[in-house]
Amino acid sequence: MCDLTSPSVMARLGLLIVALAGPAQSQEAKSGGLRDDERYNALVDEFIQYDIGNIREPAAVDRIRRQFGSLKADEAVPALVRGLNRSMRMGYSCPITAISGKLMSMMQSSRNPEVGKHVLANLEQRDVGRYNHHIAGVRKNAEGQMIRILGREQAERQFKRRVEGDSLNMAYVPGMKLTDLAPRQRPAGGPAPDKPVDDTTTNANRTTDSPTKPTALARTAPAAELGKLTIAELGERLKNKTGQARVLRELYARAADGHESEVAAMSDAIVESLREGDETARAEAARLLGLLRIERATPQLIDAIEDASPSVRSAATTALTRVTRQLFGPSDDATPAQRKQAIARWRTWWDKQQAKPGR
Repeated sequence: MCDLTSPSVMARLGLLIVALAGPAQSQEAKSGGLRDDERYNALVDEFIQYDIGNIREPAAVDRIRRQFGSLKADEAVPALVRGLNRSMRMGYSCPITAISGKLMSMMQSSRNPEVGKHVLANLEQRDVGRYNHHIAGVRKNAEGQMIRILGREQAERQFKRRVEGDSLNMAYVPGMKLTDLAPRQRPAGGPAPDKPVDDTTTNANRTTDSPTKPTALARTAPAAELGKLTIAELGERLKNKTGQARVLRELYARAADGHESEVAAMSDAIVESLREGDETARAEAARLLGLLRIERATPQLIDAIEDASPSVRSAATTALTRVTRQLFGPSDDATPAQRKQAIARWRTWWDKQQAKPGR
């Protein structure tokens, strides 16, 4: 049931909604890079009026529901965020539920990272009681949408690098198709190729003992021994640079399976791997810091954008987005000058965060 009061009170609150719309619009439309369209603002306003019971005429109700249900364009996101903010201010449970659901649905299908960025930048922090989980769901979807897009692009680049760099352990003959590539024979008893686990393929590699409780990520044969160690023992192994990348991958698997706090306790050692490890270990350390969202590692991740290795730079940029929910770049194909500009943006932003009261 919606939390509605008397019709007269609701009518007065409806006027208050219109009064609030102006200031909120000018402030919220400034960020996110999305075009603000008055048609969507009017549609969302009308939907709120219908959803709180102020519009009851059947033909109007049918039209409003149909138009709201068909919203798909990214340009509608600013209006939806604005409408959700107003609904939270007024404590309207029905619009909170409906608009939250619409935003989450749109973010799951959108390929524009500006959508998630706009939501995170403009959705207000308010206590709406038992409906807080709807707002939390919107924020989680916004963050996931940004990471999913960046992660997919990173996975495609990594796959291309593996094929070109022979890390798939395949023999290439000029003129052959990819489907014709033959596995290269390796010496008997030799180690399996060391293939990083991409952030975007985590769920696909997950095995379960039951339908509800995930277990550790599927491990290759060389990592089977590490899978038997405790997290504390893995921390000890992390001090040895030999095999450091595999240890970091195993820690990533443990963190992804619900042991974030235990793995986060050794964040200093992970940051040390980001600074001092070999190329693969540095990239894996950046990925793990991003998964754990270790905020105090932000300066080291910014420094890693200057790394000589493209894979480390890419992993550090993605990790920074996960930790900070900001998109300052650079892209993987950025020029050295563009990377310097992105680093300057990150450092300026971080300095401002540190200067805030209470930090």
